[in-house]
Amino acid sequence: MRCCWPSRSGKRAVNKEERIRPRRPRIHFISLGCPKNLVDSERALARLVARGALICADPADADTIIVSTCGFIEPAKTEAIDVILVASRYRMEGACRKLLVAGCLSQRYAEELPTLLPEVDHIFGVLDERETKRLADYVFKGGADHGPAALVSSSGLHEAPRLLL
Repeated sequence: MRCCWPSRSGKRAVNKEERIRPRRPRIHFISLGCPKNLVDSERALARLVARGALICADPADADTIIVSTCGFIEPAKTEAIDVILVASRYRMEGACRKLLVAGCLSQRYAEELPTLLPEVDHIFGVLDERETKRLADYVFKGGADHGPAALVSSSGLHEAPRLLL
């Protein structure tokens, strides 16, 4: 037997399990750039799913949007900035509560990005194992222990481990 109570607004009944169990984050993940970045993004997604996140194909359904960037050539930088700005519309107008940026661009321009893109809630470096754990911790803990648009890693690009397939 399921026990339900009316919600505070009275609009829908809330299952007792929903009140006890924290809501699972809904993630929309955008991976830009090279195959290495795609592998890093897939590993980050796997960690998020293993911890209970739900993956959303539509960014309008997500409460967290993560953009994994490339920043080595000018067209990749331009594409990354454009995608971040499009994603920021969901942050400003939609259900999205967090816009996170990771990858090469965010690591190379960690000092400049918070000023240039104040829409971004948090900046992460290249998604190596340590940075992926920090990203997952931030998503699940709500980011309370970090300020907006702060870089949480100082790891260099050369330190990022690669998975050979």
